[in-house]
Amino acid sequence: MFKFLWKDHPDGESAFTLIEVMTAVTILAIMATVAFTVVFGAVKRSRHIDRRVELSTEAASIVSLMVDDVRGAFRRQGVVPVFEGTDGFNAEDPADSISFLTTAILPVNPELPAGGVGEVEYSVMEGESGKLLLLRREQNPAEAPYDEGGVSIEVTDRLKSLDITYSDGEDWFDNWDTESAAEHEAGKLPRQVRVELVLENGDLTVTHHGSVAPVMAVGR
Repeated sequence: MFKFLWKDHPDGESAFTLIEVMTAVTILAIMATVAFTVVFGAVKRSRHIDRRVELSTEAASIVSLMVDDVRGAFRRQGVVPVFEGTDGFNAEDPADSISFLTTAILPVNPELPAGGVGEVEYSVMEGESGKLLLLRREQNPAEAPYDEGGVSIEVTDRLKSLDITYSDGEDWFDNWDTESAAEHEAGKLPRQVRVELVLENGDLTVTHHGSVAPVMAVGR
């Protein structure tokens, strides 16, 4: 038990002076502050890493789904080879859309059958909360007209930008339309498609890239 006595106390007992006690308390307070700062910083960094990992995993999964869909892009003589990629913007950020027939149907909706030729469309819109949404519409099997029907789902509400570009084997383009009269795209699938997806969560953003060569475009 501390005794706030002078060292030369007449009883001869050793004791702490008030200055010594205050010094000890100050040191303890400093040590506690440092310990709290270290622990708080570690927790904050851990949460930041967890958020980044979660966002990166989500971005990778979305790009993987898009790449798988585009890989099976469908083209056959006598059938309208629908493949349309449109360049769009939300403010200054890319907000592209893409619609195509594909044999690589992996329905997100378990009630839809797998296999055959289906239509897939990815589009961007602003949600009621002001967040940018990435939507995936799927029509399986595909039925004309190819720009409506099917089932739409919200892929993510963390979208910041979506940039899709197309190559004819030599040049890259921001748009692609198989029904166009332009020589490089008329009735043709792009030889390669690149996707750049950026997701955001608060002050955190992650970017994920994907590239795919549609199987039916190779060797044409």
